Amino acid sequence: MPAKTAKKKNAKKKKEERLPTGVPLLDRSLGGGLRIPSAVLVIGPPGSGKTALCVQFAASGEDSIYIATNNYPEEIVQIARGMGLELKARFVDGYSWLVGKEGGVDLSDLTGFLEALDNVLSNARVERICFDSLSSLFMYNTDKQVEKFVQAMIALVKDKRACMLLVAEEGTFSQEMHSMLEFLTDGTIELRDNKLFIKRMNGIKPKRVEFRFDVGPKGVELD
Repeated sequence: MPAKTAKKKNAKKKKEERLPTGVPLLDRSLGGGLRIPSAVLVIGPPGSGKTALCVQFAASGEDSIYIATNNYPEEIVQIARGMGLELKARFVDGYSWLVGKEGGVDLSDLTGFLEALDNVLSNARVERICFDSLSSLFMYNTDKQVEKFVQAMIALVKDKRACMLLVAEEGTFSQEMHSMLEFLTDGTIELRDNKLFIKRMNGIKPKRVEFRFDVGPKGVELD
């Protein structure tokens, strides 16, 4: 085989590397999972299953980081157990700060937050990262500050060749910011009315774009 042809095939194979989400039917629709590296926006109203999807994703590998800003890390672990999953992720605690507990990261100091995440990423092998949720940041920072933070964070994640889910609560930020988040990320998964929609995913055309979504004793289930 000519050297140039071999190089092209190897380059194509590298571009098509996928990381399973932990939800088999979703993986089949995405051609094997999320493209490595990538950052995907997960959006929907409260109670639509966004955290459950993140927990399923994080618990599906050994090398995971879970950034929690809406719950204590212990609560996320309990949610996982309720889904029949054992979550062994490293946590970045962005929730304890809200009640003045030590050990958490300050949501109003995005530079410090980014440094804390960079420190974790620099000292660990990481494949999966969940940020649950970005909406908490808008309570303490301007849209422009959050935009710069998200852009820098995604760059860190991709430098590690990891995949990230970024949760956002519908209605907690402007339409302009929604558009910016979609611009910065590689795909959008929307959850609502017990359904999961793949709104977009860079690089592929999903085989299916809509699934019935449920959380049972065996975790997230689609059909």
